[in-house]
Amino acid sequence: MEDARKKVLLIDDHALVADAIAVMLKRQFDWDVRTATTIASAQQIVESEKVDLIVADFLLPDTSGGKGIAQLAKLQIAPVIVLTALEDDLVALRAKAAGAIDVIRKSDPIPLVLARIKKALNRACAPMPDINDGLDVPLTELQMKILGLITQGQSNKCIGEKLGLQETNVKFRVSDLMRKIGVRNRTQLALWWLDAA
Repeated sequence: MEDARKKVLLIDDHALVADAIAVMLKRQFDWDVRTATTIASAQQIVESEKVDLIVADFLLPDTSGGKGIAQLAKLQIAPVIVLTALEDDLVALRAKAAGAIDVIRKSDPIPLVLARIKKALNRACAPMPDINDGLDVPLTELQMKILGLITQGQSNKCIGEKLGLQETNVKFRVSDLMRKIGVRNRTQLALWWLDAA
């Protein structure tokens, strides 16, 4: 028996952005994508329909930042991820503190955005296996942390600050990971990690 078609609720007050992302998700994954422009209209949808994942902009007309994300998370209807044009790391911290399971920047490459949304939905619908289970390339804990930060769009400098490493050391470790895994750039590295994890 085939799995039921997954349903995603996309909340963004910029119609062009919402429509473009909805079309890409439908074409790429054949998901049922509903859209809303405010937290209030999103709540009306989730009261009448089951959704598997909520993708919300951080700034919406009827809420201020993290408050809207917290409202959605408290409903406990579906996991919430934030898709934002804001580049400030503080936004990511505030969104996660409010209950978001991931924060994705709209400026990230489209394949990476889609892959991270897919990974969030997969996590929501099934338990995740042990991270090294089935990996062709065994990884150390530090390598996993670096890969996780790369998928969040962090620079070598930011990764170094978060992990207590020199920027040149991070650059060397990222290059080493690319050689080890057999990819050519950071986007491919992030996509490999999302697929592997």
